[in-house]
Amino acid sequence: NAMLEQLGEVSAAVRAEDAPPTAPGEEALDVRVVRLLSERGALTATQAQQVRDAAARFKVTQVDALWRLALCDEDAVVSVLSELTRTPSRTAKRVLEQIPGPEALSLISADVSRRARAVPLGLKGGAQLLVAMADPLDAEAVEVLKRAMGDKSLVTFRAGPKALAQCRARLYGEALEPAPDQPQVSAVAPPRELASR
Repeated sequence: NAMLEQLGEVSAAVRAEDAPPTAPGEEALDVRVVRLLSERGALTATQAQQVRDAAARFKVTQVDALWRLALCDEDAVVSVLSELTRTPSRTAKRVLEQIPGPEALSLISADVSRRARAVPLGLKGGAQLLVAMADPLDAEAVEVLKRAMGDKSLVTFRAGPKALAQCRARLYGEALEPAPDQPQVSAVAPPRELASR
């Protein structure tokens, strides 16, 4: 029975559009995220309703609606997602401060980083590639990373999409994608040690 419960947790973490129908009485992952954020005071009742309305209107998960509306701190959302899916996470500050080093950076190109929604954090012991990504349980994204990294093993951490986009802009010199109704923002020039690669 414990094994069946673990399988249920993993399948609940799959994106809503790919997930099997939710069993009666069991909330989908994104619904639990919004409920927990409300219970912990990170979202007001009005904001939680805005998230539900936006999710229904645009036919996206409530977590996707939450990211788009930016109604609460990104780290709070990441923390709840990590707790519910039992995946390790990194705060935005830690992701943005990380300097992965030339070898780790060379394993993940800007294109792979974009497709997998992931950024390299560094190499541990020369054999383990540490990566922050939007969804460590996204099998397709993990497969993209594994193909790119060769013989290294992969250690994944959950991080928010805004922090990942800012880190990608810093590491690869890419422009940040503007949020809806916001002008295009230029990326900050990468630090000297990264720009020389």
